Amino acid sequence: MWSLVWAYSFSRFFKRSIWLLLLGLAACQPLVGDPLPAPRLIQVQITPALAAWRGKLGNCAAQDASIGLIVDEVPADQMALAKADLLLRIGPGPDTPKTASVVGWEEVVMIVNPQNSLASITGKSWSELLAGRIQDWAAVDPGSKAPTDQTGSVNLWSYLPGDDVRQAVENALGADVELSPRANLAPSPAAMLEAVAKDPNAFGYLPRSWLDNRVREITLLGEGLPDLQQPVLALTASPPQGPLRQLIGCLSKKGL
Repeated sequence: MWSLVWAYSFSRFFKRSIWLLLLGLAACQPLVGDPLPAPRLIQVQITPALAAWRGKLGNCAAQDASIGLIVDEVPADQMALAKADLLLRIGPGPDTPKTASVVGWEEVVMIVNPQNSLASITGKSWSELLAGRIQDWAAVDPGSKAPTDQTGSVNLWSYLPGDDVRQAVENALGADVELSPRANLAPSPAAMLEAVAKDPNAFGYLPRSWLDNRVREITLLGEGLPDLQQPVLALTASPPQGPLRQLIGCLSKKGL
């Protein structure tokens, strides 16, 4: 009799223990919530001059889980809002839309080889160098009393037609001065850096964000100096909304 009672009690205890164990295991399982929404994929085109802005774009996207980015480097004259949600370029182009907004600034600086002894040039010599009217360094006016013994033929470097940095310099030169057709043409600031770094007689220009110790900036002195501080423009086909507007706002905070 007692064995039957004991067996019955043990059976009830065992079943109750199994039930409590199952409840405990269920309670330990992670709760499955609603899946996170897929990020809005934003197609961005930047010019080669703005390669440094990839980091700013990435930082802005990392701050907002609703944004995903595809960033392509495209020459300024090949950019198309039909293929991208956002275009970033230096200065206005021939077809800048009314929805363009300023998200930062880039200064275009003149550069020479470190072996060049010139520390500065006048604004007049600057325009004459770019126009090809000065073809020997001995004819350059340094605009100061700093001694220089720089001589030799000037090897002028510019960019391909349609490039945004070239357009900025052409706009600064004005309608009365044309860039020399004899200038060597670099496809990008990276190529410009390499060319000027190798040639003691080279003269070129690039955005300040590209400047490094392989070349040396040359200062412009005197009156009537060009305005080489250029806006970085964000171009969209229509007024930006949602994640695209948030991205442009973030870039503005980092670039201004």
